[in-house]
Amino acid sequence: MANGTLDALKAVQTRMDTLWSDDAAVLYEEDGVSAPADFAPFVRLTIREGDGNQIDLAGARSRSRVRGIIYVDAFTKRAIGTARARELADLACQIFEGKQFAGIHVEAARSGVQGPDPDQPGYFRHQIKFPYFRFRELAE
Repeated sequence: MANGTLDALKAVQTRMDTLWSDDAAVLYEEDGVSAPADFAPFVRLTIREGDGNQIDLAGARSRSRVRGIIYVDAFTKRAIGTARARELADLACQIFEGKQFAGIHVEAARSGVQGPDPDQPGYFRHQIKFPYFRFRELAE
């Protein structure tokens, strides 16, 4: 079970590395995320966790429920249409949507930012968000 934020990050990255079946590169936020020079398609995976809510107050199993979002941003060259970016987003849905792994419970995908990306000039960005929750054991 993923207990800390770093554990959750590693579990999500491991799942992506294991199940990603496309030749588009997968970049992680700690990689520095710089786009390929040749405008090749790529995917950026980012995880953000929010506040936790304590759900067990005492006893042998004191826990909180932590909510977070897995962001998958598919980048393709601008002016070639959106089909390739949507294809990459669909692959991410197969990996995460409705899945449970390492104590992480992923909910239905939601659409995020779409359009030209100001941080990656020359790229179109199609974002898919996967809300999730996990339980964290609390110290007594």
